[in-house]
Amino acid sequence: MVGIYLIQLTVFFSALKIHSLSELDFLQENLHGNVHHSAILFREVIDNNESSYLPFVNDEVPGYDHIALAINDSVYEVHPGYGRGIYLSANHRDSIRITNISGLQSQHNPATFAYNSRINSSTRVKSFNSVRIPDSLAFSMLSAMQSLSAAHYKPLDFHYQNFDRVLSPKSQKGTNSSFTCSGIIEWAAEQAGHNNGSGFVPNHLESILLPNPFNFFILSEFPTLSPQLIFMCIARK
Repeated sequence: MVGIYLIQLTVFFSALKIHSLSELDFLQENLHGNVHHSAILFREVIDNNESSYLPFVNDEVPGYDHIALAINDSVYEVHPGYGRGIYLSANHRDSIRITNISGLQSQHNPATFAYNSRINSSTRVKSFNSVRIPDSLAFSMLSAMQSLSAAHYKPLDFHYQNFDRVLSPKSQKGTNSSFTCSGIIEWAAEQAGHNNGSGFVPNHLESILLPNPFNFFILSEFPTLSPQLIFMCIARK
């Protein structure tokens, strides 16, 4: 019975994978400079574990698996912690020293974020996209993020019994000051009053109700908030 619902969720998220860029040529040809405006950045890494969302499918996170806010040459994100070292852009023109910080941080610029590779290593980025947003919205989101006294990375628990609790929209968006990468972006957009306070994703799309496979008479909340869902909502505007 559990398998049936996992398949349903897999189909649901697979349907969201639109406009995905899967060729590394995009990185080489289009990231020779930084993003000199306000944007939401989306990245997908091969066999990525940094913000895994659906571990029961081969791709773990259908579509993009990480998201961040970019304002000019700065990237703001919640991340479990990059490996220490010098990170490069695709053309090696940019180099930035990254330290291991778990939680809210601003270390990368858009080009090094997109390539996500240290010196003497190759990128594992499969897809990248940058969707421009109004500067006023970006700065309001940044103000909300900077107002947090602490913003920790939320460790994800993929045991089925904890799936709805750990990845519920409410949990992703700041329970105990902990956020997922999607949660901090959506929360900041809501705080900025975007779309009348609903953020990028309409509230009713952030999760779906399905019968609990252990008790058919109970509906359980299955979270759908993810980088790919945010991308879909922004791209379709």
